[in-house]
Order: sequence, then structure tokens, then C-alpha cells
Amino acid sequence: MLTISSEQLNLLADDWLARRILVFLRQHLPEKCNEPDATLLESIRNYIKTARENGIRTERAIAKWSYLLLLTDGKLLDVNGVKDYLEQPHLSQSKKVDRLMKSLAVAGKLTTG
Repeated sequence: MLTISSEQLNLLADDWLARRILVFLRQHLPEKCNEPDATLLESIRNYIKTARENGIRTERAIAKWSYLLLLTDGKLLDVNGVKDYLEQPHLSQSKKVDRLMKSLAVAGKLTTG
């Protein structure tokens, strides 16, 4: 009988999530997905790790977090005020990621015209 340990199950779940996020990023940010799948998956695994380190837990929020990190070449946390914003207790981490997405969209519109 085949037995899968909880550690193996977690690794499979993390790999599945990373692959789902890869599909999402290729659909919504193709211009930033020029690397081979293996390279992108490694980056996405790091995005998932930083998401969890910042209290981001839902698949949807982790996918958006990954989008933001890929869009900013991994420098989102270096933007002045982002770390402080994520540490504020008044909103859920998912809502904070939604607001970061909206802020970035607005900033993009302001800089492009």
C-alpha cells in the first residue's frame, strides 16, 4: 500500500499551487514570462514563500501577490511603505493585496498618460 506523508502531501500541494499561478501569470502578464517554466516556477515558489511570511494565505491573494512581485521584478517589498502597510492590523491580508493591486494600476495609468 502506498503511503503519502503529510510532508509529501504539502510539497505536492505547493507544486500544484505554483503551477496554477504560472498559468495565471502567463495569461495576465505574458510580457514578463519570457523565462522557461522551471525558472518561473522557482521564482513563483519564492513569491509563495514571501506571501506566507507576510500573512497572505488564500490562493487568490497569493496569485495576486505573485503578479505584483513579477511585475515589480521582485522589488515590491522595497517600495517605501509597503512593508509597513502589510503590518497594519486593520484589514485582512487579502484586502491589502487587493488594494496594492489597485494602487499599482492607478500608478501605472498616471505614468503612462
